[in-house]
Amino acid sequence: MSGPRVSPAAGPKQLKGSALVAAAAAACALAAPLTMSFEGKRNVAYLDRLPRRPTPTTCFGHTGPEVKVGRLASDRQCAVLLEGDMRREAVGVYRCGPPALAGRPQIWAALTDLAHNIGVAATCRSSAMARFQAGRWREGCGRIALFDKAGGRVLPGLIRRRAAEVALCLKGAEA
Repeated sequence: MSGPRVSPAAGPKQLKGSALVAAAAAACALAAPLTMSFEGKRNVAYLDRLPRRPTPTTCFGHTGPEVKVGRLASDRQCAVLLEGDMRREAVGVYRCGPPALAGRPQIWAALTDLAHNIGVAATCRSSAMARFQAGRWREGCGRIALFDKAGGRVLPGLIRRRAAEVALCLKGAEA
């Protein structure tokens, strides 16, 4: 005999397809101003030396094999890159998070911004995500503040960014 049978009413259903894309867009709309303000925009690609491995970066913190130091991106190209990055990050954190995240857009947005900064994989492995998986929303929000280091050093800019993410997250924890 297998374990107890769980009825569909036991919890929210995982979003898929166009429903996931639409819900992710709402989370991105909340996260984008945060991401844009903390990342800043640099149209000329540069070598970000804060990560362990210096990383070519452009626009609003976009990285990838196509980014070449010194290459100029238009404002439109930067907007398109940010939209694609945030959509991928929002979908990524949703897929590793609890289905109830769909009903908490502020938490989803805070996690999307965190993922833009530290990566989807690191966000998914985080102690914050473990708390969200357990339904401990306020605790999960508080754990976001722990990601205040780059290159092994606590950075004032990351302290401010995490505080903004935690504040946004806590608005969703009250839902």
